[in-house]
Amino acid sequence: MEIKKLDSEDNKVSFILSKSNSAFANTIRRIIMEEVPTLAIEDVHFIKNDSALYDEFVAHRLGLVVLKTDLKSMELKDKCSCKDKGCAKCEIKFKLDKEGPGMVYASDLKFNDKSVKAVYPKTPIVNLLKKQSLKIEGIAVLGKGKEHMKWSPGLVYYRLYPEIKIERCDRVEEVERICPKKVYRVSNKKLVVDNLINCDLCMACTEICENIKVEGKKDEFIFNIESWGQIEIKEMLNKGIDVFNEKLKDFEDKL
Repeated sequence: MEIKKLDSEDNKVSFILSKSNSAFANTIRRIIMEEVPTLAIEDVHFIKNDSALYDEFVAHRLGLVVLKTDLKSMELKDKCSCKDKGCAKCEIKFKLDKEGPGMVYASDLKFNDKSVKAVYPKTPIVNLLKKQSLKIEGIAVLGKGKEHMKWSPGLVYYRLYPEIKIERCDRVEEVERICPKKVYRVSNKKLVVDNLINCDLCMACTEICENIKVEGKKDEFIFNIESWGQIEIKEMLNKGIDVFNEKLKDFEDKL
């Protein structure tokens, strides 16, 4: 297996995964999205809620607040040494006490662990009018995306690396114009592939010219990982591989 980096941003990485297969690529995709744990609000106790939203609405919005996560200092509750009783290693307590008028933002959440904070502090929770107030307490815990999407660390997707063969084409300008990804370019009245990596196998070009052959390689993939912000992309990938190895070891032991 080989990995070649294509592009990188603050919360997104693209790379080419080659000498592999779709089963392995899809396993990595699913494990990262479903098995890599992150921190999210799970339990909310309402002391006072004068807002226009029901308690359930507010609790749902709180659960979707993206929280910075330190996987080295926390444990999943079912794996914690406290045996699911709740301790500082598996639970983070928070409070929110706000009076209107004004918008309640994610930045108004006060956690007992100062390393925990909202990744997007301006995430709106509820708007309070004059004399309205919201006072709550709650707990954030580690969880997995397979239990609820609020614990998913990000978006992972891939596509087959494209192969394009142009045998002959009499409608070169039309093919250049119809391609939504601007893969082709007309040069000296001939159609040439200018941006192969952009091709997403939509096959629009083959409908214009049947002598263009487009297919995806079976052992090469364009892989994309986007982080919601709880943990870094490198940690997402490393943790995903660790989980994969644990599953293989568990399977081997049972076998």
